[in-house]
Amino acid sequence: MKQKKSVNFTFLLLLTAFVILGGVYITFLSPNRKTARKDAHCGRAHVPTTIRPTDLKTATDWLTLGDYDYESGNCQQAIEDLNQALALNPKYAEAYNNRGYVYMRLQNYEAALADLNRAIELRPDYATALRNRGDIYNYYYQRDRNQAIADYDKVVSLGKNAIKGSSVCTHRLLAVNHYNFFKTIWQYLTQNDPSGCLRLQSEP
Repeated sequence: MKQKKSVNFTFLLLLTAFVILGGVYITFLSPNRKTARKDAHCGRAHVPTTIRPTDLKTATDWLTLGDYDYESGNCQQAIEDLNQALALNPKYAEAYNNRGYVYMRLQNYEAALADLNRAIELRPDYATALRNRGDIYNYYYQRDRNQAIADYDKVVSLGKNAIKGSSVCTHRLLAVNHYNFFKTIWQYLTQNDPSGCLRLQSEP
């Protein structure tokens, strides 16, 4: 009986991983991914989780408003808000990253890459910007697996807090395995990852 339970548990793990990675494929790699992602957030009304700032004086105030408008689904307005934040503080790495991410959702990858490059230039250890740029190279624009892996590896080198709550390990494995889903699933389940990303991710 114990052996049977073990087999069933392994099968469930494989099935779950296959479903998850299948979702990644549909979201990021399928031929229709641009249409699917275009309608996923921008242009659709959402209930934001934050309160709209009213007293807009500093670059941080405008950054917060940009986050609010993005959460609301108003991506074009979020871009305008972040433009204001950068007008007040041209070296605001967080504003470049956030604007770059909004551009990603709008599928303006050239503008997104320029913003993320600037954010990383200002803060070379900016994990979120590195993950975003890695995803651009991995999936969307000027596809370059080696550059994507380099960005993911930089995130891993920053420690477990940098990868906590993110899918950087899976994205890295997909890039390393040339999008071979079965090999990626197997490595994920067996924790066969020389980079140490999966080990860090599993640490409490």
